[in-house]
Amino acid sequence: PRSGPDQLRQITGIGPVWAERLHQLGIHTIAELASATAEHINMQLVQRGWKTTANLSMWIEQARRLMSSGKSGGEP
Repeated sequence: PRSGPDQLRQITGIGPVWAERLHQLGIHTIAELASATAEHINMQLVQRGWKTTANLSMWIEQARRLMSSGKSGGEP
């Protein structure tokens, strides 16, 4: 099963750059993304001087759907 930034790229809209940024924020799996909040991630992005994205809520919702459908690619 894929893990790390590659696993996060299963989410529509997350490419290599955003996968790596999320990884640097401590979000390595779809499960971790699903349990996060857009507000918390945006706060961490701003603290690092990185651009935020309006897509976070959509990505988190997509991760939650993948988790509930069992198609998240497994746990690390």
